[in-house]
Amino acid sequence: MWAQSGLQPRRAPLQCVRPAHEKDSARNRKEGGWRLGYFQRSPRDDDCQFRLICFPHAGAGASAYARWQELVPSNIEVWAATYPGHEEQMQEPPLATISACAKVLSDELNRSQDLPFAFFGHSMGALVAFEAAQQLRRSQRRLPLVLFVSGHIAPQRIGLRAPIHLLDDDQFLERIVDLGGTTGDLLHVPEWRELLLPLLKTDIAACETYKLPPNASLPCRLIALGGTDDEIASEPDMLAWQEQTTYSFRQEVFAGDHFYLQSDTEDVVEVMTQEVDWDLERIDCDWQKPD
Repeated sequence: MWAQSGLQPRRAPLQCVRPAHEKDSARNRKEGGWRLGYFQRSPRDDDCQFRLICFPHAGAGASAYARWQELVPSNIEVWAATYPGHEEQMQEPPLATISACAKVLSDELNRSQDLPFAFFGHSMGALVAFEAAQQLRRSQRRLPLVLFVSGHIAPQRIGLRAPIHLLDDDQFLERIVDLGGTTGDLLHVPEWRELLLPLLKTDIAACETYKLPPNASLPCRLIALGGTDDEIASEPDMLAWQEQTTYSFRQEVFAGDHFYLQSDTEDVVEVMTQEVDWDLERIDCDWQKPD
């Protein structure tokens, strides 16, 4: 596995301006966090300096990032998205396109720009994070200082391989199992198939039909992460993400398959923490929400 070296020293906490309702709720944050629409917000300290906003893979929700707040320093707050139709949002129908999914999330992020932030997305989440950043840019809002994309081919390469959402149900589920997304035993559980098969097919179809918007390269740093044995997103696939930024690009590679993130969580979070440290040494702290 290739990862960066140890963490760098941090400077004194930034004096970032926060809305009054967040100041009044500091005790709630420390005791257990809360939900804000489609986001699960982790507990955080009053001197929080940065927000890490995470987007999950197909079929998943905020629980995919349940451990992350334990792994980041206290000056970072973790927000984890749950898409419509997933986990706590199961009462809603899943959305059929990446753009629609990103819109419901970016609409909420438009109202929560009091701290500098980064996006992290794994697999489907990489596309949702990328498109959410596009929508923030189109609405002339602040962008993430860095976009972390993990385990998904660069968007300009979508359509170059046979889609799997068009397979019949059994073939589709076998393919998901081959990729490490679940165990074969679940294929024989009718309740599981009835619940998750339509959701997974909708999510995968949304990824496989995503259309890259014109002039899509983002004016923010972009870091692509992936597993050495990922059959969905190879190292060349991830390297191609460099076309989607007008700023700096770097690639990080870890040992593992498409779900390398489950076994290498600590190392992945360490890479992101170092990037946050880099940002906090350089940014202007005047992050009040624009008028």
